[in-house]
Amino acid sequence: MKQSLFKLKASKGLIMASIVLFTACNAWEEDTRLKNGDLNKSLYEIVVSDAEISVFADILTQAGYDKFLQEEQALTVFAPKNAVLQGLDLPEGDELKEWVKNYIAYMSYCTDESGRFETGYIRMINDKNVPVNAAGISGAAIVKANRASSNGMLHVIDNIIIDRKNIWEYLKEQTGYAQINYIQSLNKDMMDMERSVQTGVDMKGRPIYDTVWVNSNEFLKTYPLNDETQAFTVLVLESGAIDALTAKYARYMKQENPDEQADTIMRHITRDMILHPVSVEQAGRYPSRTVPGIRTGSVNDFLLVDINPANIVESYQASNGKVYTLSAVDVKMYENKIKTLIVEAENYAERWCAQDGWEVRYRPYASGGKDMALKGQTRNTFEYDVWDDAGDSIAHKSEAKTFQMHHRTSTEPYISKSTNAYLKFEPEMYAVPYEIYWRAYDDNPDHFLSITGKLFEINGQDTVPLFTVEGADTTLYTKTFPMILEQKMLISFPGRPALKRETDASILNNFNAYSLMAGVSTAGVLEETKLTRYRAADATNNQFLLGAFYTDEDNFGQNEVLKCPAYGKATIFVANTVRQTDSYAGAMFLDYIRIVPLVDPND
Repeated sequence: MKQSLFKLKASKGLIMASIVLFTACNAWEEDTRLKNGDLNKSLYEIVVSDAEISVFADILTQAGYDKFLQEEQALTVFAPKNAVLQGLDLPEGDELKEWVKNYIAYMSYCTDESGRFETGYIRMINDKNVPVNAAGISGAAIVKANRASSNGMLHVIDNIIIDRKNIWEYLKEQTGYAQINYIQSLNKDMMDMERSVQTGVDMKGRPIYDTVWVNSNEFLKTYPLNDETQAFTVLVLESGAIDALTAKYARYMKQENPDEQADTIMRHITRDMILHPVSVEQAGRYPSRTVPGIRTGSVNDFLLVDINPANIVESYQASNGKVYTLSAVDVKMYENKIKTLIVEAENYAERWCAQDGWEVRYRPYASGGKDMALKGQTRNTFEYDVWDDAGDSIAHKSEAKTFQMHHRTSTEPYISKSTNAYLKFEPEMYAVPYEIYWRAYDDNPDHFLSITGKLFEINGQDTVPLFTVEGADTTLYTKTFPMILEQKMLISFPGRPALKRETDASILNNFNAYSLMAGVSTAGVLEETKLTRYRAADATNNQFLLGAFYTDEDNFGQNEVLKCPAYGKATIFVANTVRQTDSYAGAMFLDYIRIVPLVDPND
């Protein structure tokens, strides 16, 4: 027998039972609460002592709940008057027990002086939530309230309690709706390992079971419409509404296989029409329970569904929510169905570095308080003029100088020498053009080259200092040049083979063998970088070293716009080794990636 949250031992007696009642019913004064009650009697005794509900008392006995009302603590019973039950065609056996369960609740509930309960729903022992208000309980008015006993509270009602199905019980009885057919198509018979008994082994030594099969549905596991303890609002669409929404989704959810595309669209529509508990009788935008894709930071997680109450065909109040049948509905695409994705670097799906040189860094300025860094060595090359003699007035230009920059300080070892070390991400992308940004903040104080000399000028080249003599001035000046950080992004679009790094550091399955996305940032500058297309300088060996800008337009876009051809899970590598493949493969920094879909704001 299920135990109440307020289960009391009989030895605690009348005093403890009264405490439970007073705890649950605290709206009235004590004398008001108990004026019609008798704390010396059990709840069952209170029921059978009232001739006006004798038929219900007989039903309790027939269903086997007479002892339950004597032994269980802290219950509430809603008993219909005899006139309601006489002549009523009630079920028998287990069905009668289920009927009775809809009139009994754990805990003791009483009304206040206005006839209201402190809650809008009371959960019965069949786990169904039954609505209550000043008018009574689910279609029945309370004619005698707050009759207290030693183990609970009795309310006499003037009608039967409407037996409401849960949402899934109701939906299964409806026909001709694509969403319901889709959910039912996911039913699978699965072996119940706990209840199945092994009876032997076959000739290959594999176990043979006396198998017990159970029905399982993955959709209902994610969206438990049959769970009485959870509440939903579900929108069921008539054929015209389904067709219109399918056509809209299809523009953004293209896939090579038409059957897979149709299945994907129906899955999205079905889950998008499952809302948080809400009444939609007023026009507006209502939040769905859908949380697709990767969402972090300030991005709104909720999908909003646009509903006009004029399109409500009918509605049903279920025990765990409400179902509306609609002739039309809309879902906006722009920053609603198709949102900007903020992908945090530390939420990578996989990382590669033979020396395990990646670290998660805790930084107060980082999105989410963390970013990622590859502890690698890199180098920038600077050309500058030097003095052969400090007293000489003629500048003598040296050969190009190479300055090596480490991720760690000069006294600490770098770890990674890996070519094409990467962080892997798997965002959900739609068949739309995208602009891609990231923040890669190089805050290493050693990533600055300082050059000291006499007066100097840049001569229009920001990275090439030129030292010159001006008269007899012998003052020394220092110019600091920050490291230029280059990082690349390789992408395998949805429906295509995923990116793969080979042992020779080549990368397979990039969206294009001749181009890649890359971004350039400056050490010490905390800002977003917009990625753009570059040519691959080594298209023959798949190292994807950075070449010149890729200015051609192709099926994948042009310059800073990248066109995703299909819907689904993409594979992204953010990798180093942009211009060289030796031991100076490059340090890396990554805070987040911002993937911005270019969708018509009016759609």
